[in-house]
Amino acid sequence: MKDLYKTLFAALPEAVAVLAGGEQIYTNPSFKKLFGDIPVQNVVPYELLEAEDSIAGSVATSRGSAAVFVCRQDGETVVTVFPPADPADDRAALDSTCAAIRNTLGVFHMASSLIRAQTEPAGDPKMNLYSAMLNQSYYTVMRLTNNIAGIGPGENALFDIVELCRDLVESVAVFISGKRIELTFGSDVDSLVVSGRAELIERALLNLLSNSIKYTPAGGRVHVRVQRLGDRAVLSVSDTGCGISSSQLRSAFSRFREARSTTDPNAGVGFGLTVVREIAEAHGGGIFLESSPDKGTRVAISIALGTGGDDKVSAPTVKYKLKSSELILTELSDVLDNSCYMPEFLD
Repeated sequence: MKDLYKTLFAALPEAVAVLAGGEQIYTNPSFKKLFGDIPVQNVVPYELLEAEDSIAGSVATSRGSAAVFVCRQDGETVVTVFPPADPADDRAALDSTCAAIRNTLGVFHMASSLIRAQTEPAGDPKMNLYSAMLNQSYYTVMRLTNNIAGIGPGENALFDIVELCRDLVESVAVFISGKRIELTFGSDVDSLVVSGRAELIERALLNLLSNSIKYTPAGGRVHVRVQRLGDRAVLSVSDTGCGISSSQLRSAFSRFREARSTTDPNAGVGFGLTVVREIAEAHGGGIFLESSPDKGTRVAISIALGTGGDDKVSAPTVKYKLKSSELILTELSDVLDNSCYMPEFLD
């Protein structure tokens, strides 16, 4: 093996091993980092190493499955393994992409608002409808971006989950009044202090409400309930919608899987329940789902109770006039009517 090739292979991020006469004669630093002292013959399947022509395949690594390419050069066999991406690198790239999308959306929203300011005084119904469509599209893409980005860092505080959920349900009821769906709230206790991030609990509740509202027909019911079970608060959303089959339940919390429908053109990309699960787990709890086709669905999340006196309770982060409207318009963008994004409604 020529020294020039050794120098080249040593600089590659891919793992490279070279065999001659069936014996390993060289491995670059990347190969040693990925596989240690394990011989290439114990890493790459025999069928790949003994193939007469160049061949591609896959091998298992400590970081997951990796692509491998085997070729022959001057009587030697060169094996190149392309290691899977580091999840941390993927996360950083995803965060950067989401930040760029949000920046672009900010410009889009500003331009849309300027157009609205020019067209609204004319009172043209068509222009107002087009403005509403632009607004709803902005909130829909923002919601998708937020779900892709995940829950992000933040600080915990003590807050009253009963008050938060009751106020949020009352606000949502105003937005969905035209759907003829009965939205109710109930709690076993008048007040219940939990420790966590109020803005994430609001987001989780709105995600669950979005699913229930989407799949509950007119005349149906959606009920939000808060209970205390031991050292946990349990927040549940139940509906009388179409339900989920047992086969679909298996992938209900997987990304890119819409649990209730694969044919509905209004179905989402399947981030909602995944985000809710991440929020529940971030609060030391879990998520539970029970459903029957044509009978309805109940989803519940558990949250750790707070410690300390009531004087330490923080106010909910959403005050249900300004910020909550933005939150509701975003998280329910796939179920609200265009009229909710009309200038007269937003004003």
